[in-house]
Amino acid sequence: MYHSDWHMHTMASYDAKTRISDIFAAAEQQGMTDFGITDHVNIPSWFHYLQESRALFDAHKRPGFHFGVELTTISGYQEEYDRKNGNILGYKDPEGVHPVALPLTEEELRSVQVEYVVGAAHWVLAPCKNIHDVIADFHRQQMMLANDPRVDIVGHPFCITGKYTDDDGNVTCFDDFALVPRHMIEEFFDALLKNGKCMEINRCFMNGAAYTEKLRRGYMEFVKEAFDRGIPITYGSDNHGPGYPDAQALVEEYLGKVGFKSEDFSMPKFRTY
Repeated sequence: MYHSDWHMHTMASYDAKTRISDIFAAAEQQGMTDFGITDHVNIPSWFHYLQESRALFDAHKRPGFHFGVELTTISGYQEEYDRKNGNILGYKDPEGVHPVALPLTEEELRSVQVEYVVGAAHWVLAPCKNIHDVIADFHRQQMMLANDPRVDIVGHPFCITGKYTDDDGNVTCFDDFALVPRHMIEEFFDALLKNGKCMEINRCFMNGAAYTEKLRRGYMEFVKEAFDRGIPITYGSDNHGPGYPDAQALVEEYLGKVGFKSEDFSMPKFRTY
């Protein structure tokens, strides 16, 4: 179903255990021809993780293998504090809505010859009273990513986990993609198209324990609509290891049912040096 994977983590990520040899073995077995590693950089002082990732990449270069990074949206206050102090020890979140920032500059990305950037939101950066507030803040962060020239792929949009209060005051999870307002979807699609960005379909939406079957099915329709609008869709396993499981049947089950085909997946636009 897929022949490429543009979101994978190696031992250079603080929370991953995948060996590049495992990725290569899985690629040969599963018929993947193009893929890239995207180890985490969550704050500026984690730049050394990206340098470690680059060293791993350089030691295993081969055709079809590419060097990327995953940048997490963070509070602009945290980004400023970390750059000033070299770490976030002692940092305390100010109250209110935080400005959205990315942890690395274009110059830093260029210094290690990053070929592509996956930008993704992972947590709220504003006071949120209910699930609607959470969705709105994720949308705010994703719009920043869709408009930022450093980002090539907006990773796992609306990847919302945890428990939140619904309209009836009940504590529940994000279990229905219909909760995302239509105007947010339209605004997001328009920004991706305007700026030539890719949107990622992440494996976690197909087998992650955080999501109900209802949300998974609705999310696949969202991905197919993006594709039908002309937005390039990249596949990301978001694999953390150990090993690299075969998700071909899983992807076929979910995306195949909405009419997605193997040739519909895209590759990112690579930077050249």
